[in-house]
Amino acid sequence: MPAFYIDAGYTRALEKFEGKSILSAQQVEDVVAYLTTLKEE
Repeated sequence: MPAFYIDAGYTRALEKFEGKSILSAQQVEDVVAYLTTLKEE
């Protein structure tokens, strides 16, 4: 199962995970938006 929004092109994914991704496109955007708000103090 891919870790991001890509859901094809993997050669060693288990059959039950083929065509699926862990995060949706919206979830990836949300994570990126959150990470850009973090600042070191």
